[in-house]
This record gives sequence, structure tokens and C-alpha cells, in this order.
Amino acid sequence: MRVVPLIGEFREFPRHPRTLRRALNPYGVTIHSLRHTYAYLLKSKGVHVTTAQKLLGHSDPKITLAVYTRVLDTEIDDVGNVLTLVSKRAHSLEMREQLQSQFLLDQIETSFEKSLIYAHLVA
Repeated sequence: MRVVPLIGEFREFPRHPRTLRRALNPYGVTIHSLRHTYAYLLKSKGVHVTTAQKLLGHSDPKITLAVYTRVLDTEIDDVGNVLTLVSKRAHSLEMREQLQSQFLLDQIETSFEKSLIYAHLVA
């Protein structure tokens, strides 16, 4: 049996479901919402789904995955930030390539003009 170390002041948690419901009810919290919050915290901390399955007492990892696969708001923001960075980088590379191409074209035109002027002067 594992023992969790004491982190702070210990307060007796209601053990009977009825007592727990009475303590949570004024806050609009249910026992089931506590489990979802626990699953949410496990996911947000990067706990693997099979570990969460054991901690939550699920017999099948599919049950845990059903809870775990709900998207976190921060995940949507993180993906949006990554896509923005990728888009900016792609645009930056595209602009650099266009500038390099334009620079080369300008050099070719300048060389061609110089050679025409030189050919005209020599002739």
C-alpha cells in the first residue's frame, strides 16, 4: 500500500457520500464532477492514460480515454500558437526566397545592361 506524504494541514474529508454531497452542494459541485476534475488535472500534468486509468479505478482504458480525450482550452490555444508560428516562418521563408530571386534577377539585368553598354562602347 502506498502512502501519500503530508503536504499541508490535514482536514478530515467527508467519507460518506451523503455527507460529501451536503458539503459540496452549496458550491454546485458533485462527486462526479470531482472525478472529472481529477482526470482533467491528471491530463493537464501529462499523466499517461493507463496510469490515470488505474488511479481513477476504471476497468477499461476506453472509459478513461473517453474522459481524457475531451479537449482542454489551453490545448486549443497552444495549437493556435504553434500554427501561427509555423505560418509566420513559412511566410518569412517565402519572402526571403522572393527577395533572393528578385536580387538575382536585378543582378542579371544589371550584368546584361553592362554587357550591352560595353558592347556598344567597344563597337
